[in-house]
Amino acid sequence: MKIIIGIATYNGAERVKLLLSSIDNYTSEEEKKNLFVVVCDDGTPYKENNKKLDLICSKYDVYRIYHKINKGISATWNTLSQATNSDLIILLNDDIQISHPFWLRNLIYFFEHNDNIGHVSYPILQMDPRTGMPKIGYEIPNINCLPQFSMTPGGQAFAFRREVYNKLEMGFREELKSFYEETFMGYEVSQSGYYSYILSFPALQHFSSQTFAQNEELTFTVPDYNLSMEKYKELLSPKFPPEKIEPKPGKAYRMEYSRVLFALHWGCKDIFDQPQNEVEERLKHKFFPKLIRWIDYNNNERKLLI
Repeated sequence: MKIIIGIATYNGAERVKLLLSSIDNYTSEEEKKNLFVVVCDDGTPYKENNKKLDLICSKYDVYRIYHKINKGISATWNTLSQATNSDLIILLNDDIQISHPFWLRNLIYFFEHNDNIGHVSYPILQMDPRTGMPKIGYEIPNINCLPQFSMTPGGQAFAFRREVYNKLEMGFREELKSFYEETFMGYEVSQSGYYSYILSFPALQHFSSQTFAQNEELTFTVPDYNLSMEKYKELLSPKFPPEKIEPKPGKAYRMEYSRVLFALHWGCKDIFDQPQNEVEERLKHKFFPKLIRWIDYNNNERKLLI
């Protein structure tokens, strides 16, 4: 099975260095023979970062792509997914670190031993980038649990077959700049009848939303052609004050805009809070317990209706 590992980054040369080092340390030489690793920088304007990134990628013999302008995470995922014609696509944000030698083996086993699989996510251990310790207030993944059925992938680290990506109507929806992009993809996949899961083991470390959180270039200044600014203000004005609706830098604004686009596409009455709940309610009747095979944390091959 040919595999691409696509790494999305913005002004994150040092984070990419740590991630590539962890991949190198926890991936066997035999597994590396079928891997193609590519890094996509989403329009970082800082020359010093890009020089560092070039050196780091050269050291690890990794292909790199630079967006000339900032396009957002969905466009970055599309660039990575289309970089080579691999069988399996693994997308990792640059704030992920690998910490177990079975991280790739268990994922490949899951895809090879289960049919009709849409996307597969990793369990995530949320880490505090300031201390390097698990983040307080976040649940530590239970490595003894079963794989979990999930219609939506974890945006920090997930995988899918090439055939699944090719069936997406527009790839990842690039109008969603900062929110709901992986949710949108997950529901498209579920609507097509694919079953998707979160593995039980091993967990990957996630250093708290560093990849695009500080990306000021994702400021929304021109309305998407599918939704005029007047319509956008009309939809949000019942709940949000004018100063939050006006275009300005900030993650919250981008998230609200993406939420509205998502809700309008899927015909959700709840535009403001949890529109995905309506979509899941419509789709859940498609799915019944399915015999799933996986490798557990004791290195045993298991199967069970899930």
